[in-house]
Amino acid sequence: MIMVWNDFIYPLLLLTDKDKLTVMIAVYKFVGNTGIDPTKLFPAAVLGSLPLLLMFAVFQRKIMAGATAGAVK
Repeated sequence: MIMVWNDFIYPLLLLTDKDKLTVMIAVYKFVGNTGIDPTKLFPAAVLGSLPLLLMFAVFQRKIMAGATAGAVK
């Protein structure tokens, strides 16, 4: 899921409709040609990563159990 969430290049190149942009592309739109406005960029980045952090908090035990399942013979 993280790979799909962080997918950047294909949506940036292929999506033209502003209603169908992914979260990371919408956050990228806050970066201007002349500079970065941190008062808009940082809250957007936090809100963009918040669903992943909440999902990790809910499924933490299952994620860790799956990650360590094959570690010990």
